[in-house]
Amino acid sequence: MKKGFKKFICIISAMLLLVPLAACGSKDIAADSQFPAFKAEDFSGNNYTEKVFGESDATVINFWYTGCQSCITEMPDLEKTAKKLAEKNVKFLGICTDAGEEGVDKEVRKILKTSKVTFPTLKIKEGEKMNELVKSINSFPTTVVVDKKGKIVGDPILGAINDAKQEKEINERIEKAKSRNK
Repeated sequence: MKKGFKKFICIISAMLLLVPLAACGSKDIAADSQFPAFKAEDFSGNNYTEKVFGESDATVINFWYTGCQSCITEMPDLEKTAKKLAEKNVKFLGICTDAGEEGVDKEVRKILKTSKVTFPTLKIKEGEKMNELVKSINSFPTTVVVDKKGKIVGDPILGAINDAKQEKEINERIEKAKSRNK
């Protein structure tokens, strides 16, 4: 009886450990929902708000943090993608979710320099709903496409953008965002 009980406890414990892994993604980033209002600053001192979405046909936003190796590894690929998208009137933004403290900001600058990233990387300064959204992200990196009106297009893309399938997903969402602008 004791042996069976120990086995049962082990199975239940393993299941409880796996539950958080199955809950990846973000409950607050839903297709067709409005991207929350925010105030942010990039690492060159430029200010941004949700009004940035109206400046391009679509905006691609990549959420990352300094302790995420996949996030950092994908940066050179994202830089290439951002340059290609700029030719199509699509803006690319990074949002570093742990930026805002002096030590972290120093690390962000180092990562951006080493990765040769030129697209704007933001640190959120204000926006209660935006802070809730950032806190709800469980999988990094997470990338979303936002249309000109600030609506999220499709579900978030989880994981590094470094293969043809994920690039295809981004391009499909961009085309959908552009079609909404007509």
